[in-house]
Amino acid sequence: MAKVFLPQRSGAADSVALRSRRTKEVDRLLADIERPQREVARALRQLILETGSGLQEKVMYGVPWYRGKDYVCAIASHSDHTNLEFYRGSSLRDPGRLLEGTGKNLRHVKIFVVEDVGQPRLKALLREALDLDAA
Repeated sequence: MAKVFLPQRSGAADSVALRSRRTKEVDRLLADIERPQREVARALRQLILETGSGLQEKVMYGVPWYRGKDYVCAIASHSDHTNLEFYRGSSLRDPGRLLEGTGKNLRHVKIFVVEDVGQPRLKALLREALDLDAA
């Protein structure tokens, strides 16, 4: 059985900072997602905003996108899974072999249950994408 890990808030100041980067547009979008993928999408949003402290979120093409210097990742929910999409996914090393897709740049990780958001390999992939964006 998978070990459950959800990002932990480190204090009141961090919570305020996270709330200030959340947009009402994304709040509404996530509220419209059917369960159980709504919980997956919300957990991914939390992970992205906590891991990428400088990222800003906006809705583009009907999904939440997260941007640093450039676009880093997006959350796209489907009926039975949610994709964490990486804008420059083809440039990521992906030692955990999580990425799927064959496009020129975009790659994604399929997440079926909220417990999968806590995979250390997923967080490592997100950090790699953030490092690539910062370079």
